[in-house]
Formats: sequence, C-alpha cells, structure tokens
Amino acid sequence: MENVDILIAGDDSVASRSLSTMIERLEHRVIGTAASGEEALCQVIERTPGVVVIDLEAIAAPEAIEAATDIHQIFNTPVVVVLNAGDEKKRTLAAVAEPSGILSRLFSATELGHALGEAIVSDLIYAGKAKGPRPVRRLIRERPAGSERGLCESVAHLHRSLC
Repeated sequence: MENVDILIAGDDSVASRSLSTMIERLEHRVIGTAASGEEALCQVIERTPGVVVIDLEAIAAPEAIEAATDIHQIFNTPVVVVLNAGDEKKRTLAAVAEPSGILSRLFSATELGHALGEAIVSDLIYAGKAKGPRPVRRLIRERPAGSERGLCESVAHLHRSLC
C-alpha cells in the first residue's frame, strides 16, 4: 500500500501525538493537525491530504460532523472518525458524514491500519471510476502560489453560512 498524507483533526494534543506516532509507524505521513472543524477544512485546502482522521471526542460533535461531511462531499477526501466505544448516538451522527471508517477510542495500530487501508482503497476505487481528476482537488492543486489563504477564507465563510 502506498504511503499517504494524513491530516489529524482533534483538540486533544496527547491523543493527536499518540495517533501521529501510530500513523508514522504504519509508514504514512502526518502533514498537519487541526484543533477545530473549520481549521481542518482550511488545512484540507492548503495541504490536500489523502485521508483526514477526525476525533469526535476532541472537537464538538456537531462541528466535527459538519467538517467531516464537507471534507468528504466537497473535497472527496476520505474521512476516518474516532469516537468513544459504545457511543451509539455519536456513531449514528457520524454516519451522516459517510466516513470510510469509524474507530472506537483505544483502538490498536492494527485497527487503525485497517481503517486507513479501507479509506485509501475507497479513494482509489473512486478515482478509478471518475473521469479525470476530482474537480475540487484539481482546482486546489492548480491554484496560483500564495492564494491558499484567500481560498481558505472563502471556504470557511461558505462553511459558516451553510452550518
């Protein structure tokens, strides 16, 4: 499996560091961390990760789910959601975002590897079915140098107005 750039969204620095270590041991790259859903959206624009891992326990659930939905639907980027074991209410809410994987807290490196693998494979399958590059990803990659902040602010404004 190819190495993938991964963005972590979660306001818990200890959990984020632990997750980063596990991801790097799986030979993927952590390209950034975001403390909020809006920051995650901006970093998706700026860094175009292959997968985003969102911790629903470290970001307020409504904001995290809205960001996960936007990241998946607008940017066609696979999302893996982390939540507390047995929290069926959040699991049901998370399903709205159509994540590629859902992990219960205290997951193992093997479980993380499987969830990331499923996200990567689903992304490759989508790319294989799509005719040409994903439109939003292509626009982001082809933007003029230095335009990230303006684009990020536009998407953040759109996100706030829709949510």
